[in-house]
Amino acid sequence: MSNTSIESRIQQAIAAAKQGKRDEARQILLAVVREDEDNARAWMLLARVTSDPLEKRTALMNVTQLDPNNQQANQMLAQMAISGTLGSDPKREAAQTTSFRNLVIGVVAVMLLAIVGLIALIAFRNSEQSAANATLTQLASNLTQVAALQTEAFAGTQAALDATGTAFALLPTATPTPRPTLPPEPTASPTITPIPSPTSLPLPPSLPGVMIGWGGSNALNDGYFPVVQIALDGSASITELSGTNRGELATAANRAQIFYTRYFRDTFDRYLTSIDLTTGLQENLAIRFGSNTFARATSANLTPDGRYLVFVAETGALQNQQLYLYDFSLPAGAAAVRRLTNDEFDYNFPAISPDGTKILVVRRARAPQPAETDIYLFDLSVNQLLPWTGDADATIESHPRWSPDGKLVAYVAGTQADPKGDIFLRTTGDQPSAFNVTRTEGTDEIFPVFSPDSRYLAYASDAQSEPGRTRYNIFIYDLVGGQTFQLTNDDERYYPGAWVE
Repeated sequence: MSNTSIESRIQQAIAAAKQGKRDEARQILLAVVREDEDNARAWMLLARVTSDPLEKRTALMNVTQLDPNNQQANQMLAQMAISGTLGSDPKREAAQTTSFRNLVIGVVAVMLLAIVGLIALIAFRNSEQSAANATLTQLASNLTQVAALQTEAFAGTQAALDATGTAFALLPTATPTPRPTLPPEPTASPTITPIPSPTSLPLPPSLPGVMIGWGGSNALNDGYFPVVQIALDGSASITELSGTNRGELATAANRAQIFYTRYFRDTFDRYLTSIDLTTGLQENLAIRFGSNTFARATSANLTPDGRYLVFVAETGALQNQQLYLYDFSLPAGAAAVRRLTNDEFDYNFPAISPDGTKILVVRRARAPQPAETDIYLFDLSVNQLLPWTGDADATIESHPRWSPDGKLVAYVAGTQADPKGDIFLRTTGDQPSAFNVTRTEGTDEIFPVFSPDSRYLAYASDAQSEPGRTRYNIFIYDLVGGQTFQLTNDDERYYPGAWVE
């Protein structure tokens, strides 16, 4: 195949992918790489269009061997490792021990040191002998400094993996890794045995602040609930705050004022609404914004000082959700609203950093664009939107939230095979690292929320659902002590939105 013919075929694959014909693009690229195994560009494109995790891994491994400095390929491999979507390599299965039989081979060498640090932290979380008085600051510091660990730390890796069941496998560094080859097309899907749902857990001890959320009976079967406040004094008493109004996605910066997406059943509209807990009055924020364009505004999040509020709203003829920022320090009105995105994507679940300079938001592509659900970072200082995860549809991310100290981000990630999410933590330093807080097949853990001191992480889980009855309860995980508590234990659904003092 001549260079001209190869380039022509690559352009055909790119055109097919842009039209949403991903399988056609994949077949073209498979033919190219079989003829020209050293074409790093074709391997990279194949990694983008294929939906097979093992094929994606193989393509990315070839890219990193042909172009070791390819940052995008290294990042995609790291994300596959973190999300547990790396496929197995049949050429290495015979050499694996029993404890490594289910682990995935293929994490690039550049990520080895970071993974060892993550494994050590996960083992720390699961060990009953871990130091209960360690601070979250130390946890974040350990995460960001894992790259400085020496090679001798690898000796304890297998023991840590056996203890935690983490789905990572390390490549040996003494000998070069042979070029991976594409496996044959699979004949059947692997069987995954779900982890059994846990039984009820103990109530958390008395903790500072209260939990703001939404939940209770879904008597109207429309998915909307009262806004609630849940005590964290050990009683877990629940108080409804929104009266007869119902909605979702409640948030707050303090106990005095709560924001939520209120649902108007008569018109099927959703408006951002605030509740003044001092007076009990509720305000439709579209009136404050001075515009009626914010019908179906939703998914609000605030800075801890209450100055900035981010949200999304359906905009334009396409009615796609765009990202907005409201500055409460400015006079009320449309001038205080700043539109941040203007494209054909959908944005959801924005989270603004504690210092008000950055926003993490989930961006989803619409057909006919290639499938993509990723977290993006909007830098308000330069008005720039950058990919924060960047693995297209390999994993499905949602619900990012910053820790109040700004050192960690919690988010949810699922896969096409198991769309129910697991919760991850990622550091925010110059060398970010990530690890699982939960890893439960077939169980949904969503809406992570940090405590004001950044030590605890609350989330909703459907682990206690029964056939024909979906339940979500709120759990709280101690990031330092490694223990999980259960805040609510109800047959209905409860979701956390904010933890305020």
